[in-house]
Amino acid sequence: MNSPASVLVVAPGCPPELVQELFNTNILPSPSKVIVLLPPGNPWQYSHLVNAPGLSPTAQVFSSPAQSFFSTRHLKWIRRHLRSVDQVMVLISTSPYGNPTIAAVSLLMMLLAGKTITLLRTIDEPMAASPEPPDPKGADWHEGWFVITLNPDALAKEFGKTAWSAYPNFVKNLINRTERELCFYFECYDTVKPVNYEPLDSSPAALQKDLEHAMTVGNLYLDALPGGVAFLPGKKVLEVGPGINLGPMLMLACHGAQVSVVDRFLTPWDAEYHPRFYRLLKEKLLERWPSIDLKVLEMILSRNAYPPESIALYSCSLEDLLGIPDQSVDVVVSYDVLEHLFDLESAFTHLARITKPEGLGIHQVDFRDHRDFSRPLDYLLLSDKEFIRQFKERLGECGNRYRPQEMQQLLESKGFAVTAFQPTGFTEEQYLTDFFPQLKKSRRSRYRSCAAEDLRVNQGFFVLEKKTRESFHEGAERSWR
Repeated sequence: MNSPASVLVVAPGCPPELVQELFNTNILPSPSKVIVLLPPGNPWQYSHLVNAPGLSPTAQVFSSPAQSFFSTRHLKWIRRHLRSVDQVMVLISTSPYGNPTIAAVSLLMMLLAGKTITLLRTIDEPMAASPEPPDPKGADWHEGWFVITLNPDALAKEFGKTAWSAYPNFVKNLINRTERELCFYFECYDTVKPVNYEPLDSSPAALQKDLEHAMTVGNLYLDALPGGVAFLPGKKVLEVGPGINLGPMLMLACHGAQVSVVDRFLTPWDAEYHPRFYRLLKEKLLERWPSIDLKVLEMILSRNAYPPESIALYSCSLEDLLGIPDQSVDVVVSYDVLEHLFDLESAFTHLARITKPEGLGIHQVDFRDHRDFSRPLDYLLLSDKEFIRQFKERLGECGNRYRPQEMQQLLESKGFAVTAFQPTGFTEEQYLTDFFPQLKKSRRSRYRSCAAEDLRVNQGFFVLEKKTRESFHEGAERSWR
């Protein structure tokens, strides 16, 4: 017999009649290839469903061996059945939008399955009873049933906080056990305040320092563009992780680019800091380019805000960037940001999606352990489990451990050609000499087989070009030094 195509997990509180009713519809993709996992409870309650021909002649129905849905025994039992199926469905009796138990069940199933899940429930109860209506893009109404299919990130956003409200320790334990960066969907999880939300220093010395940094970053981007300033008019440029001010992007906007930024932690407008900073930036740009068009900066200063016509702001992580159309961006830039992203697979998929064919990428990356720059490789000694825990607790500020070679390979797999890689920082020889034997002896580290040469570069500058469809499978020449 072939492996079942799907698993139907029955959530707590679902009466047996609801299971029977579902099998009388055409909602299930293939009722004859469904494993039905009943919830813990009184054995007699669901006894007539076990191996009941009324559900489907070949459907397999199993009773839970546990006493509680959230017990370790029950979760292991469910996980065992999820290993060989294509689809995971959860039968619920009420809306998860306002029911913490059902929300927790939905979140749990997603984490156990590691894939998109489908929630099923009848719509006999008024939908207005839900605190907010379901997302019409993911919801469907079929034969008197409410059907919603959610990917892991969308599900966590929809139901995560509701589940947290009643089961904080349980949900936090789930988050810590997954390799996804789900902790960022729960504000109450965070134990560290993001740097971008710290009070801004408006002193003259601090403003001057920030101005010099903004000019350095902006000039770095300009120098990497073919033709420099002349390349920008009409081009769409996106910066990932701009930091506390948008100076570099506004510099490019004043040269004619249409600019936008994306950041999970966008710095709010500060009435003391930002007007002073942008006045200084305006003076500096005029000094450098006397004929530059400053209307974008003047608009921002006149309104004490970022008008949409001056710069587009996306308050989300790159891993979850959905608001920018496919193949719409000419240039994507970042400065010391990519090392703070946990899910680079998703992040680079979005970069490839939004970048035009032959579009450019310009990225300065700091590959050091940010906990202590004097010991830039120490986090390579950690086990994956311990590193993930620290990464989440520090909101990614320690760095993601990717080495330059790994990052280049991932970029190339997503359709980018690395046209240049310029090392901009190196590990001190004495530290590397002392560290390398420790790494080789570390049984916990997945980096223990790295060659010493692969650990020398700890900062670098990527220039990318999005491959066309014709050139996607062509190899890009490496430029490691």
